[in-house]
Amino acid sequence: MYDSIQGTQMGPAINAHATRLAHWDRFDRYNFKCILLYFLDHFEAHQESMNPMDWILIDTHIHTLHMHPPHEPTTTHPAPSSTKRHGGSPSKSQGVSKEICRNYNNQTKGCPFPSCTRRHICIVCANDSLTQPSFQCKHPAT
Repeated sequence: MYDSIQGTQMGPAINAHATRLAHWDRFDRYNFKCILLYFLDHFEAHQESMNPMDWILIDTHIHTLHMHPPHEPTTTHPAPSSTKRHGGSPSKSQGVSKEICRNYNNQTKGCPFPSCTRRHICIVCANDSLTQPSFQCKHPAT
């Protein structure tokens, strides 16, 4: 109804966006957590946009940051067994976490935690010998 009054064509654009997310889950078999992270970052970036193309087209930066091939597990979140029950951060007895810091790879946020236990490396190529975030990485994903 809003589209008929304003003529923005946002209804079909949002429908196309939702259809793409469902397709990634059902047919491309991406990890649901990856799809959810893409959705959240995409929504945060484009929620005020009245340009339907922002919703129809894939945001390649956000896609590269979150979407992993279906056969690879995501490393952006700690496994339930590697977190404390009351805190949510990796326990000190386990040493350095194997998870990659999502904040470190976000160009607008960065990691605000001086004692972050996650790895500060590119989330795309996951190369431990290089310590640049994904938006500065010049190496292809492995």
